[in-house]
Amino acid sequence: MAIRMRPTPKNRHSKFEIRNSKKCFYCGIEGGSTKTVAILIDGGGRVVQRIKTLPCNIKLLDDRQIVHLWEGIRERLKRPASSFIGMFVAGCVSPSDEARVKRLAQKVWPESRHLVGRDTDSGFAAALGDKPGVMVICGTGSNVLARNGSRACKLGGWGHVVGDVGGGYDLARLMLQRTFLEYDEDRQTSVFGRDVLRQLSLNTMEELVTWTLAASKEDIASLAPLVFKHKELSRDVIREGTFRLSQQVVRAAELVQLKTPRVVLTGGLAAGQPYYVLKLREAILMKLPHARVNVSREEGAYGAALLCRSRFIEAKPATKLYRWIKPPRDRGDLYRGSIESRNLAHSPTEQPNPRARHLEKASIKEIIDLMMSEEKTVIPQILQRSESIDRAIQWITSALRAGGRLFYVGAGTSGRLGVLDAAECPPTFGTPPSMVQGIIAGGFRALYQAIETAEDDGVYGAESIRNRHVGRKDVVVGITASGSTPFVIGALQAALSAGARSILLTCNPAAPVEFKGNNRFLTLLVDTGPEVVAGSTRLKAGTATKLMLNMLTTISMIRLGKVKDNLMTDLQPSCEKLQDRMTRIMKELTGFSYEEAWAALKKTGWNLEHALKKMRS
Repeated sequence: MAIRMRPTPKNRHSKFEIRNSKKCFYCGIEGGSTKTVAILIDGGGRVVQRIKTLPCNIKLLDDRQIVHLWEGIRERLKRPASSFIGMFVAGCVSPSDEARVKRLAQKVWPESRHLVGRDTDSGFAAALGDKPGVMVICGTGSNVLARNGSRACKLGGWGHVVGDVGGGYDLARLMLQRTFLEYDEDRQTSVFGRDVLRQLSLNTMEELVTWTLAASKEDIASLAPLVFKHKELSRDVIREGTFRLSQQVVRAAELVQLKTPRVVLTGGLAAGQPYYVLKLREAILMKLPHARVNVSREEGAYGAALLCRSRFIEAKPATKLYRWIKPPRDRGDLYRGSIESRNLAHSPTEQPNPRARHLEKASIKEIIDLMMSEEKTVIPQILQRSESIDRAIQWITSALRAGGRLFYVGAGTSGRLGVLDAAECPPTFGTPPSMVQGIIAGGFRALYQAIETAEDDGVYGAESIRNRHVGRKDVVVGITASGSTPFVIGALQAALSAGARSILLTCNPAAPVEFKGNNRFLTLLVDTGPEVVAGSTRLKAGTATKLMLNMLTTISMIRLGKVKDNLMTDLQPSCEKLQDRMTRIMKELTGFSYEEAWAALKKTGWNLEHALKKMRS
């Protein structure tokens, strides 16, 4: 175990002056895509212990993996009783991410107080403290952050596919591309290529191609030291990478209005590659001749510990965390309902069902009978809302006929049902994918994995609507059994602000959120009552939601002329089953034999409308 003891130079960290006892200890943990470092400091800022372990990007790990990694750190800490822990990890971007990190930290260190943020926050604290300047993270990826008083900005850091210019991955990828271009010309492997094959225990360039197809970001970035080993060959690659990164530095300084900025470089390339630092400094000084460019002397984990110390001391904190992501517009009154204000305790779906007591003692058949009898109560409740459903369908039909779009917004089961209904529209009714869209809190991963904290983001619900440029022609349906999910309500508020007609689909008569007096807002309430398993809204509430969504799209599509008789005449025959279905529809509409209908459709490229017109002509 590496333990580093060092004195703190006088006034070196004066920006974090404190008045409390030096007997306190603060643990800072910074998790990145390459490694995780934990540093324990005393009240005077002196490093007591340093631990290095595996990477921790929360977007790439599940809860079990994160907890396992942190438990390893806890076991190695010499002072496990430390009550103050700063957790700053890659991928911690949104409020739901912060809630997830805090929840997992509480699981590992239940007796401690926690400060949560992104690894860029701790990196800036280590590099510049609360002073104005520009920090450049240059490791596996890259990131540029600048701060000047209340002005702050972040450029880059969008991952290796669309960002991270000039980072280790970017340089290694560019050099590999160049190596293969040279290999194409003369079928000779360059010195760099031979070193790569040797490092990876590969025999041929063809084997290297196969390796790259499955290689991770970290795998490619591990080749960066070879780029600098052969800097005579890679000079142009390094120059290109550092130049593009320097452009971000210059732009960041402009955005926060720093004319003579202090620029601090941090990360693996800054710490371990002097030639890279030289070229990056030259590129920055070409555009900012009066800038002061230095390499940070501290690790981000040390900054995490300092932020933790300044947050939890008795004295007023001398620094604060900055949100490097630009906040959404008009976010002032977005719904952030606390758990108390959401009034979940009064939602019928959260109540114990008196007819479902002692389920563990019932037989399987008894539970089946109970569940089916409970499901029977859903349809009468829906029928009571036929007037409101009628109005909602008129809104949707009118919007789609005028070229507008229908959006479903939900979290968890509600979100998945919305995405499912939207996904079925193109094959069933021949609509373009953009006409009916599903938005689920947590994104694509939430379709197959529960991401419960994602629903608490009212701001990001609103941003999901703005990113799709929702306007007056569109209709947004917010789906939430409780009627209070912040992600959904934030989306509805943003939709109403943009002039879109908005509908709240809920199973809670006591839903606390209303938009009274707005003639472009409608509530569809289906009181499904308590669930067989209290709070499990994938049961009756899920059934009611599915039935309601079925009606909203199916009846709207019928009104738009996409169904003749009871046949889906605009379906997309993208597989043999659907081609068979279209053939039978053609047969039904024309009286043709099956073979004649098949041949007619095949001639028109499986376009039923064209086939019918051709037949009539």
